[in-house]
Amino acid sequence: MKALLFLLGALLLISCNKKNSDTKTLTKDEILTYQLDSIKKNLPEEKKKIYSLFKIDVLKIPDSSFIRIEETEKGITYRKVLDYKELNLFKVIKIVVHKETQYGKNVIFLSDTNKDEWANILNMSDQIYSIMGMDDDKKGPLSYVEKNKYDMGRLNILRTWEKIQWAVGYSISPQNIKLTIWNVENID
Repeated sequence: MKALLFLLGALLLISCNKKNSDTKTLTKDEILTYQLDSIKKNLPEEKKKIYSLFKIDVLKIPDSSFIRIEETEKGITYRKVLDYKELNLFKVIKIVVHKETQYGKNVIFLSDTNKDEWANILNMSDQIYSIMGMDDDKKGPLSYVEKNKYDMGRLNILRTWEKIQWAVGYSISPQNIKLTIWNVENID
């Protein structure tokens, strides 16, 4: 790799010197900067994280804007109605903070189902698939075949990713759409 970078720099230097004898000769630092910038442009983008899909920072909630709705021996549940829709679907966020730290905090996005929302449901599915890949059952993003079955009332849809880095899942039924991120603190 060093040899390739050196060769690239040398060719650049020769090229600059041949164009015009009045042209400034590049220093070694300028050549190195050019080479590093060129390499950075060709590197793949850092893989997105699931929390990057949301406007709200799921790592920093619940905050004071959430209402405490329940406390059990397992944990505390908070709720917030948003003044916008996350992923153009979800108006409500529920947080379950488990008392046992190994279970962490679960973030649950909730929406009433509306069949007119199918474009947003497909968009959500595509975005999650682009980050998570195939689900635990080797299913990809939602398809129009699934939409047709769903429209006829013959299908409840479920996708989960529990066997990989982050535990994420969504379910779509005639009653609601739910997207859950389990143990959100461990999604890095």
